[in-house]
Amino acid sequence: MRCIPIDMTAKREALDAAKAMVGSDSQFLADPSRTLVQNLNRLANVMKKFGVTHEALGVTPHGLRHEYAGDRYEALAGVASPVRGGASTDSATDDGARLQVAEELGHSRTQVTCAYLGQSAAMRSKVARRPPAADADDRHST
Repeated sequence: MRCIPIDMTAKREALDAAKAMVGSDSQFLADPSRTLVQNLNRLANVMKKFGVTHEALGVTPHGLRHEYAGDRYEALAGVASPVRGGASTDSATDDGARLQVAEELGHSRTQVTCAYLGQSAAMRSKVARRPPAADADDRHST
Protein backbone atom coordinates (compact mmCIF):
# COMPACT_ATOMS: atom_id res chain seq x y z
CA MET A 1 0.00 0.00 0.00
CA ARG A 2 1.24 3.49 -0.82
CA CYS A 3 0.94 6.23 1.75
CA ILE A 4 1.22 9.66 0.18
CA PRO A 5 0.98 12.66 2.50
CA ILE A 6 -1.94 14.94 1.68
CA ASP A 7 -0.06 18.10 2.61
CA MET A 8 -1.54 20.56 0.13
CA THR A 9 -5.04 21.80 -0.57
CA ALA A 10 -4.61 20.92 -4.26
CA LYS A 11 -3.90 17.28 -3.35
CA ARG A 12 -7.01 17.13 -1.18
CA GLU A 13 -9.14 18.66 -3.94
CA ALA A 14 -7.77 16.25 -6.56
CA LEU A 15 -8.46 13.26 -4.33
CA ASP A 16 -11.97 14.48 -3.53
CA ALA A 17 -12.67 14.89 -7.25
CA ALA A 18 -11.35 11.39 -7.98
CA LYS A 19 -13.42 9.91 -5.16
CA ALA A 20 -16.52 11.63 -6.54
CA MET A 21 -15.96 9.82 -9.88
CA VAL A 22 -15.89 6.46 -8.11
CA GLY A 23 -19.18 5.23 -6.73
CA SER A 24 -17.92 3.78 -3.45
CA ASP A 25 -14.83 2.96 -1.40
CA SER A 26 -14.82 -0.56 -2.85
CA GLN A 27 -14.41 0.62 -6.46
CA PHE A 28 -11.22 1.44 -8.36
CA LEU A 29 -10.16 4.35 -10.51
CA ALA A 30 -8.62 1.81 -12.89
CA ASP A 31 -11.01 -0.70 -14.41
CA PRO A 32 -10.34 -4.07 -12.73
CA SER A 33 -11.87 -5.87 -15.72
CA ARG A 34 -9.11 -4.49 -17.98
CA THR A 35 -5.50 -5.60 -18.19
CA LEU A 36 -2.65 -3.45 -16.96
CA VAL A 37 -1.79 -2.51 -20.55
CA GLN A 38 -5.39 -1.54 -21.26
CA ASN A 39 -5.52 0.62 -18.12
CA LEU A 40 -2.18 2.24 -19.00
CA ASN A 41 -3.47 3.00 -22.49
CA ARG A 42 -6.57 4.52 -20.91
CA LEU A 43 -4.35 6.69 -18.70
CA ALA A 44 -2.39 7.84 -21.75
CA ASN A 45 -5.60 8.72 -23.57
CA VAL A 46 -6.99 10.66 -20.61
CA MET A 47 -3.73 12.54 -20.15
CA LYS A 48 -3.75 13.40 -23.85
CA LYS A 49 -7.36 14.60 -23.63
CA PHE A 50 -6.42 16.99 -20.84
CA GLY A 51 -3.20 18.10 -22.52
CA VAL A 52 -0.81 16.47 -20.06
CA THR A 53 1.64 15.50 -22.78
CA HIS A 54 5.19 16.27 -23.76
CA GLU A 55 3.96 18.05 -26.87
CA ALA A 56 1.42 20.26 -25.07
CA LEU A 57 3.06 20.98 -21.71
CA GLY A 58 6.54 19.53 -21.99
CA VAL A 59 5.70 16.92 -19.33
CA THR A 60 4.64 13.29 -19.15
CA PRO A 61 2.88 11.46 -16.32
CA HIS A 62 6.09 9.55 -15.55
CA GLY A 63 8.06 12.79 -15.66
CA LEU A 64 5.68 14.16 -13.04
CA ARG A 65 6.47 11.08 -10.94
CA HIS A 66 10.17 11.96 -11.20
CA GLU A 67 9.38 15.52 -10.15
CA TYR A 68 7.40 14.29 -7.16
CA ALA A 69 10.28 12.03 -6.10
CA GLY A 70 12.76 14.89 -6.31
CA ASP A 71 10.51 17.30 -4.44
CA ARG A 72 9.82 14.77 -1.65
CA TYR A 73 13.51 13.91 -1.30
CA GLU A 74 14.34 17.58 -0.93
CA ALA A 75 11.59 18.08 1.66
CA LEU A 76 12.75 15.05 3.66
CA ALA A 77 16.55 15.39 3.31
CA GLY A 78 16.77 19.17 3.36
CA VAL A 79 18.89 19.22 0.19
CA ALA A 80 18.17 18.74 -3.50
CA SER A 81 18.68 15.23 -4.84
CA PRO A 82 21.99 14.37 -6.50
CA VAL A 83 20.41 14.42 -9.97
CA ARG A 84 19.32 18.00 -9.26
CA GLY A 85 22.83 18.95 -8.19
CA GLY A 86 22.17 18.88 -4.45
CA ALA A 87 24.91 18.86 -1.86
CA SER A 88 25.77 15.59 -0.15
CA THR A 89 24.08 14.83 3.11
CA ASP A 90 24.91 12.27 5.77
CA SER A 91 24.13 8.64 5.00
CA ALA A 92 21.40 8.32 7.62
CA THR A 93 19.49 11.32 6.27
CA ASP A 94 19.95 10.17 2.67
CA ASP A 95 18.92 6.59 3.45
CA GLY A 96 15.86 7.69 5.42
CA ALA A 97 14.69 10.09 2.70
CA ARG A 98 15.27 7.49 -0.02
CA LEU A 99 13.33 4.84 1.91
CA GLN A 100 10.39 7.21 2.40
CA VAL A 101 10.41 8.25 -1.27
CA ALA A 102 10.65 4.60 -2.38
CA GLU A 103 7.65 3.68 -0.24
CA GLU A 104 5.62 6.62 -1.52
CA LEU A 105 6.39 5.53 -5.08
CA GLY A 106 5.20 2.02 -4.27
CA HIS A 107 8.61 0.37 -3.98
CA SER A 108 10.27 -1.27 -1.01
CA ARG A 109 13.90 -0.95 -2.15
CA THR A 110 15.83 2.29 -1.90
CA GLN A 111 17.98 1.23 -4.87
CA VAL A 112 14.99 2.02 -7.12
CA THR A 113 15.28 5.68 -6.15
CA CYS A 114 18.57 6.00 -8.07
CA ALA A 115 16.51 6.18 -11.26
CA TYR A 116 14.60 9.17 -9.84
CA LEU A 117 17.16 10.87 -7.61
CA GLY A 118 20.59 9.82 -8.84
CA GLN A 119 23.21 8.08 -6.74
CA SER A 120 24.32 9.47 -3.41
CA ALA A 121 28.02 10.04 -2.76
CA ALA A 122 28.06 6.88 -0.60
CA MET A 123 26.54 4.84 -3.44
CA ARG A 124 29.06 6.22 -5.93
CA SER A 125 31.98 5.37 -3.65
CA LYS A 126 30.73 1.78 -3.24
CA VAL A 127 30.62 1.40 -7.02
CA ALA A 128 34.11 2.92 -7.33
CA ARG A 129 35.51 0.48 -4.75
CA ARG A 130 34.04 -2.56 -6.51
CA PRO A 131 36.69 -4.60 -8.34
CA PRO A 132 36.28 -4.58 -12.11
CA ALA A 133 34.39 -7.55 -13.52
CA ALA A 134 36.56 -10.07 -15.28
CA ASP A 135 36.25 -9.97 -19.04
CA ALA A 136 34.23 -12.93 -20.35
CA ASP A 137 37.12 -13.92 -22.63
CA ASP A 138 39.56 -13.98 -19.67
CA ARG A 139 37.37 -16.44 -17.74
CA HIS A 140 37.41 -18.96 -20.57
CA SER A 141 41.08 -18.79 -21.55
CA THR A 142 43.24 -21.82 -20.91
